[in-house]
Amino acid sequence: MKLSTNTEMFIHKNQKEVFDTIHIPEKLIAFFSSYSSTLNKTDYGYYWKVSPNKSHMVKIRLLIPSEKNEIQFEWEFSGETTLVEINIEPVSSNTCLIKVTETGWEKDSVGLEKYNRQMKVWSYFVIRLKLYLEHGLNLQPKQ
Repeated sequence: MKLSTNTEMFIHKNQKEVFDTIHIPEKLIAFFSSYSSTLNKTDYGYYWKVSPNKSHMVKIRLLIPSEKNEIQFEWEFSGETTLVEINIEPVSSNTCLIKVTETGWEKDSVGLEKYNRQMKVWSYFVIRLKLYLEHGLNLQPKQ
C-alpha cells in the first residue's frame, strides 16, 4: 500500500467554472499567473516557473476529463511518478467540493518527506483556487 495525500475544500462557484479553470489550459495558465508563477503549455505537459530561481517541468500524461468532472493524471513533480485525481462534486448550484488525491509514495522516510511536501502543495493549490475564483484574490509570495 502506498502513501496518499487527500485535500478538500468547498468553493462557492458552480462545478463547471471550477472544472474549466483547471481543465482549460488558458484558464489554468491565468490562474497560475495570478500568483507570480508562470505556466506554459507544451506538447508533453506544462512548464511551471515558480520564481526566477526555481522551475519545474511537469509532464502530465493521461489527462482524463470525465463526465463526472474528474481529472486524473500522472506526473513526476515529487521526483517519482504519482497519480493525481481531482474530483469536483456539486453541492448546490453555486457551490462545489473539490477533492485532490495524490498517491504513489513508499512508506519509508523518503516517501514520508515527499508525501508531506505534496500535502502542502495541494493545500496551497485549493486555497489559492478558492481565493482566485471567489474573490479574484491571490496569495503572491513576497520576492
